[in-house]
Amino acid sequence: HYDGEIVLVHFLSDLLFHFENISIEHAGPISAFSDGFRTAREKGTDYFLILYPEESERIFNVRGELYISDTGGAVREYSVMRTGNDKVTNAMVKLAERIQSDLVPTGQLLQRKFDTALINLGTMEGVEKGQTFHIVKRGSAELNYHDLGFFYPEDAIVGTLIISETDESVSLGVVQRSGFFDM
Repeated sequence: HYDGEIVLVHFLSDLLFHFENISIEHAGPISAFSDGFRTAREKGTDYFLILYPEESERIFNVRGELYISDTGGAVREYSVMRTGNDKVTNAMVKLAERIQSDLVPTGQLLQRKFDTALINLGTMEGVEKGQTFHIVKRGSAELNYHDLGFFYPEDAIVGTLIISETDESVSLGVVQRSGFFDM
């Protein structure tokens, strides 16, 4: 289809836009990997995705390769194949869900009173009651250049948050400090 790739890129961007932990800086066609890599570095993104759609009369397959923007290293490959009347829509929705589920939720403490804290992550990001998060010193978490997510030194962990209540966009939890001093 004429301009089919552009339509698919914008459709996937629209689908990913609805996930709170994903922001799209640029969505558009590229002619080579180097174009995507350069654009991602210029925009200052963490990751970039290149789509490879294939369609026949009965089958739609979309392959996506996710790369780290700083290094250009591949971290994930996705492949979704669908058939039927809604094959394109169903494949793109499944691709968006897979990408979102692979991304590690990162949030911020919004408010803290004694041993109770409110964070800016909720059920929309997949947070569940009983889930545990590390609380790390501000600025100590860095993007992992070999896999999805972040890394931080062990001594950067100042506490743990155990989720006790969730809402769509925020969660409440109990703080357990690591060490004698307060955060």
